[in-house]
Amino acid sequence: MNKRDKQNIKITDLKDMLIKTEKIYASNPAYKIKEENETYKIITHKEIRQMVNCLGTSLINMGLKGKRIAIIGENRYEWELAYLSIVCGTGIVVPLDKSLPENELENLIRRSKVEAIFYSKKYEKALKQIKDNKDNTLKYLISMDLEKNKKDIYSQKQLIEKGKKLIKNGNKEFENAKIDPEKMSIMLFTSGTTAMSKAVMLSHKNIVTNVMDIIQRFDLNEEDRFLSFLPLHHVFECTVGFLYPISIGGSICFCEGVKHMAENIKEFDITAMISVPAVFDIIYRKVMKTIEKKGKLEAIKKGKKISNLLLKIKIDVRKKLFKEIHESLGPKLKLVVTGGAALDPETEKGFNDLGFDRCLDDYIQNMKESNVDILFVTDIDEVSTKISEYRLLILFRMIQEAVQNSIIHSKSDRIELSVKNKGNQLLVKIRDYGIGFEDGNKKENHFGLSMMQERAKIIHAVFQIHSVLNEGTEITIQVAADE
Repeated sequence: MNKRDKQNIKITDLKDMLIKTEKIYASNPAYKIKEENETYKIITHKEIRQMVNCLGTSLINMGLKGKRIAIIGENRYEWELAYLSIVCGTGIVVPLDKSLPENELENLIRRSKVEAIFYSKKYEKALKQIKDNKDNTLKYLISMDLEKNKKDIYSQKQLIEKGKKLIKNGNKEFENAKIDPEKMSIMLFTSGTTAMSKAVMLSHKNIVTNVMDIIQRFDLNEEDRFLSFLPLHHVFECTVGFLYPISIGGSICFCEGVKHMAENIKEFDITAMISVPAVFDIIYRKVMKTIEKKGKLEAIKKGKKISNLLLKIKIDVRKKLFKEIHESLGPKLKLVVTGGAALDPETEKGFNDLGFDRCLDDYIQNMKESNVDILFVTDIDEVSTKISEYRLLILFRMIQEAVQNSIIHSKSDRIELSVKNKGNQLLVKIRDYGIGFEDGNKKENHFGLSMMQERAKIIHAVFQIHSVLNEGTEITIQVAADE
């Protein structure tokens, strides 16, 4: 099958996607997994599809047909296997945020009415307590780490083996399951801007429409390798970093953390990845600092000028001119996809040269000059709390978004910003005296506020918003010191 034929495959649902692409990509690696002894485990597309069928068959055999099943844990192939085994014939999948505090986890389990949950070992104690509370519909705990079942806890691995035996004995209930592409099959919880998360209902059609659009947009194929970094419970990562690679026969590798990202890109021979702007900014700065240490920064600057001139006449020599940069980042990396707005280059430079508190001063000064009708009042400490550059960079973006929201929407003539060191945390407050809104109506669909909430989760910050109609709005961000 040629490239055009592969791009033109029409899929109606995720089960249809797995079936139609299985023969094409059967022997291709679907996952390359780094194990504890520095060896690598390869799982092919045929193997992962067989595991999906086996696990789905076991889930139905447990009485979970048509039921809601949650998943919580770090990015790993077992998470993705669970997802596909639920949506492709068993029931409704409920991906949960891995950073949820215990009380909120219990709340979402109760509200979503899940009857089973796949989880990583760090959540076992909390989930056993939640299940024992009896104030919910949770019946089954399924560990993604256990080799064998133990008291009241199922092993995902053992369920796969049981499903294999059921299929061998003629059980085709999962494999023959029909999918309604219009029906809700995925239940997501958004953060919003209130204490109460909002449930979002998605269908197979919602997801596969995006997957097919991405196939047409990107020139990637079964030879490409993707680095999974953003949390899988986010629909962005789930669609672009998981389901899309599976649909084109690509392979997925899992990042060991932002500190190891550049290393992982090289060792896995990554060709494509998605992330947020701040992460790419950090990688870029690290690469450029390395070039500077080697005394080659001026040569790179001259190379940029030459390259830009040649590009105007359709001559691309970037790989030759900047070979060292390509080699240091990952010689095979050809596509990066970023979610959200691009980071302002001046902000990036400011973080390198000046530091967080000075950047805030400069930013507010610029706002004063641009918005002469607004009084800006600031009280900004020099940051002494131990917080990584990565987290400070994202916090800076949150402050920018909060100030911009106040300027654009609040109609306030005064905006206050304070940044204070409080013990082992940094406390940020942004206050305006504008039109505000009712405290029960936090405008959870407002893009700026939702982006701040998402960024808060990335850096494990506590984000709160309080507003009173015709009196104004106060946003509080608490960032704990690095562990």
